[in-house]
Amino acid sequence: MAQGWLDEASARVSAPKVPPPVPRGRLLLLYRFQRRSAKAIRIGFFVMLGFMILFSLTIVATVLTGGSDLGSQVFSLVLFGILTLSLRFWAVSANSTGQK
Repeated sequence: MAQGWLDEASARVSAPKVPPPVPRGRLLLLYRFQRRSAKAIRIGFFVMLGFMILFSLTIVATVLTGGSDLGSQVFSLVLFGILTLSLRFWAVSANSTGQK
């Protein structure tokens, strides 16, 4: 019996398990939220995504025109990216605390 358990455990460990991909709707918070606070945080998330798109376009324009302040724009984009991810995780956390 013990050998059977060991064989089963060995088969489970050696079999590669690929996690299923995360749907884009889930990644972009496009599903229905239950809590009002999570909905408000999600609005902030979308505003920050808009700022990231805007900064990305200004970086492309700076590169195409040969501008000199590229470093500060990239720093701003990274900062907005960190804030956007923080808002995303905060919205998911605020929504999941209400679902018990």
